[in-house]
Amino acid sequence: MNSHLFLRCFMICYVASASSSPILCHDAERSALLHFKQGLSIHPSASIDPSAYPKTLSWKSTGNVSTDCSKWDGVECDELSGHVIGLDLSSSCLYGSIQPNSTLFELVHLQALNLADNNFRGEIPEAFCNATSLKVLILPSNRLSGKIPPCLFNLSSHLEILDLDHNDLHGTIPEAFTSSCKLKRLFLGTNRIEGALPRSLVNCSVLEALVLENNIIVDTFPIWLSGHPGLQAIFLGSNKLHGPLPQKFGIGFPSLYQIELSDNQFTGNMSDELFDDLYAMQKLRLQSSEIEVAIDLLGGEMPIQYSWSHFGSSYPIISVDLSKNRLVGKVPDSIGNLTGLQYLNLSYNNLTGGIPFSFSDLAQLQSLDLSHNRFSGEIPQGLTQLSFLSQIDVSYNQLTGPIPQGVQFNTFNKDSFIGNTGLCGSPLSKKCGNPEVQAASPNESSSKEDEDSTDVMGWVIRSMGYISGLVVGVVIGRMISDENHDWFVKTFGRRQHKKSKKMKQRGIR
Repeated sequence: MNSHLFLRCFMICYVASASSSPILCHDAERSALLHFKQGLSIHPSASIDPSAYPKTLSWKSTGNVSTDCSKWDGVECDELSGHVIGLDLSSSCLYGSIQPNSTLFELVHLQALNLADNNFRGEIPEAFCNATSLKVLILPSNRLSGKIPPCLFNLSSHLEILDLDHNDLHGTIPEAFTSSCKLKRLFLGTNRIEGALPRSLVNCSVLEALVLENNIIVDTFPIWLSGHPGLQAIFLGSNKLHGPLPQKFGIGFPSLYQIELSDNQFTGNMSDELFDDLYAMQKLRLQSSEIEVAIDLLGGEMPIQYSWSHFGSSYPIISVDLSKNRLVGKVPDSIGNLTGLQYLNLSYNNLTGGIPFSFSDLAQLQSLDLSHNRFSGEIPQGLTQLSFLSQIDVSYNQLTGPIPQGVQFNTFNKDSFIGNTGLCGSPLSKKCGNPEVQAASPNESSSKEDEDSTDVMGWVIRSMGYISGLVVGVVIGRMISDENHDWFVKTFGRRQHKKSKKMKQRGIR
């Protein structure tokens, strides 16, 4: 047993023996929480999570309900000192703003703050920059606006999670990450962040997730982050990234299992090595997009249930999304090595060649989108073996031949295959015919030839009769029309006119 663990055990035993009652939360911190509550209002529509409820209703200063703030919903106190170290008011139907003089900043021991999925408005106060104990700051899915205080990034020397996703923040990310950076997760997606990715992020050697999707980032793929062996997720979709993809995603990213680069301006071919060495994608992970982050707080580890996918947008655990770029050429066969892959989207590019047979090795694949490319050839029959495949879209390509039939493929509708004029079979209305017709026997062939000869002779005889009748008819018609032209036009011209009128009334042209 090391000395640190022994000291902690000793302190717990000492406190337990020295006092017959547990340490209550401090009066000053209880008062600070109550004042923070008074500055906010509760609106059921402020949170979109169906399970949201106003946690602050349990915060009371008097009455039968406990005045010990350690027992209030969303409040975590240190077991030894009684100080408030964690505050989780996510999805609490709160409406208001965080003022620079808010009593929230009087909680100087606060290490984790979660205000996600509420309706906080206004700017992020610079007072957060004085919260030197803070390790977790989670403020996504609010209506925060303005620029992110540059000093907030200076907290990376002790801040481990910074989540400002789904707000209305703008500006650039400063070059503020130092060599002492402890940041594990940086979430700034769905804002109006612009400029280039800060190269100082290379100092965040323990970075696990970088989420900057749906912004205005102008840059190339951050291959310079390849020295981060713990990086697991890169979400840079819907920006203005450009240039080629890296030669190999796996260079320096052995732990990467979520790649989201959709809706950018990447160009060029996918190299044969692109998907090599992505070892984290070669094994199955738990079927959940929610992870538990254990943050080592002063009074022990504080587990925080934290989802990498926010409200209304969910990604499977192992995913690659390169859709809506300008990629060309063939898909490398090495993609079949990603045997744990669950979600693959290559739609809206200019990819050519056949659908790789190695797709059949993606045993965990649940969703496959190859639509709006120029894939040709047949759909590999081996895809019917993918028992987890619940969504497929190969529409608007140049595919040909019969659509494979199988347990999963029988559940897909025609929208998954339209726009391929050469495809046939269910669920399309175009039939493929009978591919199992056997070669005819010699007797059957001879009989068929006799029948064909008879048909030909009959056709010749009938044709001669038709021609003779036609000649006679023309001669007679000529005589009638010359001598009785007015009667001919009056009789047959009117009938033709009435017939054309009826056809037009029925929509026939």
